[in-house]
Amino acid sequence: MVFLHQGIWSDEIFSYAMAIIPFNEFLEIGIHDVHPLLYYIILRIFFGLALFFNFENLVLISKFVSIIPIYLLLIISYTKIKNEFGLFTAAIFSLCILSMPQLMIYSVEVRMYTWSLFFNTASFIIIYELIKRPTIKNWIILTILTICSCYTHYFSAITSIVLYLMFLIYIIINKKELIKRWVISTIICCLSFIPWIPYLILQLTNVNSDFWIDPISLNSIITYIYYILSPATTFAYSNITLQPTIIGTLMLITIFALIVYSLKHKEEKEIIYSYYGLIIVILVPIIGIILSLIMTPIMHPRYLVPLLGIFWLSISILISKIYINKNILTAIILLLIIIGSIGTLNFIEIENQQATDDKNISKSFTDIIITNNTTIFYDEVIPYLKLSNYYLNGNVENIYFKENIGQNIKNTLENSTNLGNNIYYVDAYDSNYEECINNNIKLDKKGTVIKYDIYEVFPK
Repeated sequence: MVFLHQGIWSDEIFSYAMAIIPFNEFLEIGIHDVHPLLYYIILRIFFGLALFFNFENLVLISKFVSIIPIYLLLIISYTKIKNEFGLFTAAIFSLCILSMPQLMIYSVEVRMYTWSLFFNTASFIIIYELIKRPTIKNWIILTILTICSCYTHYFSAITSIVLYLMFLIYIIINKKELIKRWVISTIICCLSFIPWIPYLILQLTNVNSDFWIDPISLNSIITYIYYILSPATTFAYSNITLQPTIIGTLMLITIFALIVYSLKHKEEKEIIYSYYGLIIVILVPIIGIILSLIMTPIMHPRYLVPLLGIFWLSISILISKIYINKNILTAIILLLIIIGSIGTLNFIEIENQQATDDKNISKSFTDIIITNNTTIFYDEVIPYLKLSNYYLNGNVENIYFKENIGQNIKNTLENSTNLGNNIYYVDAYDSNYEECINNNIKLDKKGTVIKYDIYEVFPK
């Protein structure tokens, strides 16, 4: 029933809006966003299919799109993972991918994280197949997954780069005959990303000038660790700081113990493969931290989500392959079940609260803004997308100006003859109130909702 909840928050509304706005507007806004466009394109395709079949509950569709990668990973678990590592590994991995911290939350989050999770995890798995069966088909699959990963999320792209580099190290040590095809695959991936590089530079410029993530500190490192090991008690909308928990610390100790114990079996190819996976999981946040220190803070705990499939598959392999004492093995599985159970209860509470918050925000807007024969001016794209595509329904014309806000509103007021009886201005983030006043626009403040000041406009 949680899946049916209609509540979505700010970033999810952005995704939702990107899937329904006109395509030219989608491109204009998308290239100035801080993410590549593949996820939004996937969402647009599913929205188009839903509307073609007269299914109009697009919030439900958007949540379904996010859970599809989890279903795909379960299919892979009981096919490829089962074939390569055994049924026990597949069962543990399935438990982890369904219930470990954050994964349940992001499985219905209307964002790109589960798709990044799928592309990275599937790439990691296909690399193992390539080690055993270096067929052209497997190289093509890896190359396609990598391209998709890079066009889904930039931390997913970093993960793919690290995957390729670790694969190269393995090839140099063990299978030099694969270097030629590795180079070909790498070149194809690089060439495929060249068309996006100008937009990447533009987005990096935007990030450097104004980004919301806190500077890196020791608390940040602790937060990253317990973000992926402790059941979430709240959703990380923005910056968060997590403290060590008993159950998260138990899981951390268990992982260290597994690694130490596995050293007795370090010659086994499955164990070596899991070590490569854990190294990847460590290297990616280190790269994020370094970039945050030398550029601008860009490392948020939720950017670790694309790594979690690799992480839990590596742990699942260690658990199933190192022949632990039966009582110890039972204790580890029980710990996973306890973490998953607590996470499930917390997930239900988080989703219920999000649905309540969403209703309250929607009501706050509709209590202020009359949505009949109405025109609304915006000075920021985010509130424009939220209100025009999600929060407000009715006879409303929405007009967004990127710059010269006061002058553009004034010109519209003077030259347009069909603005409606109710005119509002939503002043968000960097206030343009004074610019409007300086352009002889009379504003009467009606209220504030999620940091948006809402004014009724009376042209002089």
